[in-house]
Amino acid sequence: MADLDEETETAISTEEALKFVDRYYKAMESYRATIASLYVKPTISADGKSLPSIVYNGHIYSSGDALQKAFLEEMPPTHFDIQSVDSHCLNPSYLAEGAHASNPGFDINMSILVAVSGSVRLEAKRSAPLQGFSESLILVPNAPTTSRFNKGKPIKDYLVQSQTFRLVS
Repeated sequence: MADLDEETETAISTEEALKFVDRYYKAMESYRATIASLYVKPTISADGKSLPSIVYNGHIYSSGDALQKAFLEEMPPTHFDIQSVDSHCLNPSYLAEGAHASNPGFDINMSILVAVSGSVRLEAKRSAPLQGFSESLILVPNAPTTSRFNKGKPIKDYLVQSQTFRLVS
């Protein structure tokens, strides 16, 4: 893999973060049964920490499945109004679990820090008040898949490795 200059890292991390944020908040609002697919599989990291690390407004969830279950069974309908997305490349040479550096179409593997802020409505009624939120996500590339292609190239998806969501006043 060739070293990326800072401008290229910024452009790639921004593009990937915006694509992910669009998918992520659509899932939270309308496709709740797909939420778990946006997270890394539960594992224990080399330093003994559980991944993914999910803290959602003070509640700790052990996996994307656990968060998905909470959204399906406990959360009221939601509407997110995203006001800002900021992203930074954390590691330009991150290698997804199960990936190989020589995988075609996956020559750029980076982990990305994404900071999102906006407002959320926690009721179905449009007249319900909006409440501010702040969210930080660490995204890592998903292992390459041979089942999904776009114009002959494998689709690269990013998954949540770490998340902290907080309602703010």
